[in-house]
Amino acid sequence: MNQTENAAPDVAESFDELYFKRLLSRANRTITNVRRIDVDELLELAFVDGTLKPFAERLLRSRPELKEDVERALEELTSV
Repeated sequence: MNQTENAAPDVAESFDELYFKRLLSRANRTITNVRRIDVDELLELAFVDGTLKPFAERLLRSRPELKEDVERALEELTSV
């Protein structure tokens, strides 16, 4: 009997984590092309998807040097 057929897939990452990685991948492509992350655009996408705060927190853990940009964008998006 083949045990791999009955084994449950190991899902180590949540949907939110995968979503974050996709957005961060997009940001990394932007960095490669123009050497700058468009923080406002990334946070707007997360805002529209309803994941603004968790995404911003995760982004800051990954890229702490963006703190001022993230805080400014959060303030703008949440004041609307």
